[in-house]
Amino acid sequence: MEVKKLNYWIVIIILIISLPIVFLVYKRQQPIEKTSFIPVNIPYKIDDWVGKDIPLTDKIYQILETNKVILREYKNQEGDIIWLYVVFSEKNRVSFHPPEYCYIGSGGTELIEKKVVMFPVDKKSLSVNKLTFKMPEGKQLVLFWYMAGSQTFASYYRQQLHLIFNIIRGKSSQGMMVRLSTYIQKGKKREDFKKLVSFIKNLEPYLIK
Repeated sequence: MEVKKLNYWIVIIILIISLPIVFLVYKRQQPIEKTSFIPVNIPYKIDDWVGKDIPLTDKIYQILETNKVILREYKNQEGDIIWLYVVFSEKNRVSFHPPEYCYIGSGGTELIEKKVVMFPVDKKSLSVNKLTFKMPEGKQLVLFWYMAGSQTFASYYRQQLHLIFNIIRGKSSQGMMVRLSTYIQKGKKREDFKKLVSFIKNLEPYLIK
């Protein structure tokens, strides 16, 4: 039993070490994605939330190296706001960089909480990253995860390994990152978390192709 466990970790370590090399080789073979086709159809009305697109600059597209991006603001009748950000990529792994880099890199923002949480979605468990940021405008709660096809991952590296296996097997290497955020109302952190979870449960069916 111990030998099997050791062999398992040896394989994982080898894959992690070889991961950057595979990315470099694969990336050199692929041009920057320029098509704007988005492979999923997320509606502008989800339950009692109504959304509108937020325009992105050319600079953002250049940083992501893809323009397959959804950035949308959803608002309910009470005036609560949820921001949805989804980025798709089949050729450039840089598109999936962790959100904390964007938040902290913008300046004046402090990451005060980071952990993985799990909750049921459509008879299965979804693991997501939960971040809390202290910003000049107030505290913001962020939930995000990665996808490879219909598979979901809290870990960026697990998603990347799955995509590499798909490339090796000649299958689709389409992946995406899903991020939702909202400002935390004073004394209502638990309620705001439940609000995001409820939105995710209604959103999840539209993320599966």
